[in-house]
Amino acid sequence: MKAALLVTAIGAWPILASGVVAASAAQPPPETAESGAEVTPAVEQLATMLADERVEVRRAAVAGLSAIGPEAKTASKELIAALSDDDEAVRTGAMKLLLNLGVTKNAQLLAVIVQLKHPDESVRFQAALLLGKMGPQAELATGALAKLAKDTDCHASVRWEAVYALRMIGEPAVPALVDVLESTEKGVQYKTLDNLASLGPAAREAVPALGRALVHEDHQVRQRAALALEAVGPDARRVLPALRKALSDSDPDVRDTAAATLAKLGA
Repeated sequence: MKAALLVTAIGAWPILASGVVAASAAQPPPETAESGAEVTPAVEQLATMLADERVEVRRAAVAGLSAIGPEAKTASKELIAALSDDDEAVRTGAMKLLLNLGVTKNAQLLAVIVQLKHPDESVRFQAALLLGKMGPQAELATGALAKLAKDTDCHASVRWEAVYALRMIGEPAVPALVDVLESTEKGVQYKTLDNLASLGPAAREAVPALGRALVHEDHQVRQRAALALEAVGPDARRVLPALRKALSDSDPDVRDTAAATLAKLGA
């Protein structure tokens, strides 16, 4: 029955559908995940299809997961990522499915996350602002906010607001803030480092990335990384070699900041 539903959902993609169904049939009986939901090869394949470069495939994946029902809950991570898909149909389909699956009962949160991809930048700005006000309750939005913060097509103010929203979410958003550090726009990197510093010890997971930032080509990135490590506190001792190396940095502000950080760490 589920195989038939899957074929119907895929519609214009019979080859993909047959591949998913065939793979499902060839596998041993599904195992039970910790959540109690069954993990089937069909769900795994459809979850993978959510990241396909072809929009038709991604739409079909959402439809297929919707047709499968409760077992699709094991694809929650991929569905949450799909909330920031470039295609509106994929975004709204993922939102509805996440609500139906009970991944979250916060319909407002999912609706706001979807608005981070709105064509109007002012709407994206307001969505990021609202997610920041939600604080830790907006943890599901970390991936979408990181994606927005790195979007070079967006105005700087929108990207900065996304970074600030991640800071307001707090410790659960630290991995996303580390991801944003890979942004090629220096202003966003500055904002990200400053917001990591404001999290203090809660940013301990960022210590390795901050250590790497101490050798960044931009001296302000290096200095801000040292400041953030000082704010993290004792956990920053993991990158003491990088901090000691920064004592001979070509920039005097970086050298001074590294020295102050080492002093605070008792090193």
